[in-house]
Amino acid sequence: MLTQKQLSSINQYFSTQPHIVAVYIYGSQARGTGNSLSDIDIAVMLDYQAEGKDQLHLQFIDKLMQLLHTDNVDVQLLTTQTSPVLALEMIKGKPICVKSASQKADIEAQIMSRYQDFQPFLNLQITEMEKRLKEDTYAA
Repeated sequence: MLTQKQLSSINQYFSTQPHIVAVYIYGSQARGTGNSLSDIDIAVMLDYQAEGKDQLHLQFIDKLMQLLHTDNVDVQLLTTQTSPVLALEMIKGKPICVKSASQKADIEAQIMSRYQDFQPFLNLQITEMEKRLKEDTYAA
């Protein structure tokens, strides 16, 4: 479980970085179910003007490993996330740093809209999987 001091150091770091809209902790650490084997899941929401996202991603990973004294850190760029399910899970996490509440709200609304558009396909996949499991043909 992350300490208040660690959360504060993450907030301080991202508060000084350009193009940051918000930073979230999500997954088991956000739910309070993390243990010594759990990784630390961090989602970074960048503004759309940010360039060099791959380089920024690596920079964020490196800095968070230094701040948290562990290499068990998983950093995702929320604004480039292609999975609507994972993106929604990220914004359900706990915001650690919010530099622009209005941009955060706009991007979260876009993520929720993408998820709602994707939901019928996800439901169909689940229905078909359940059907094949009942028929014992799932792995066939």
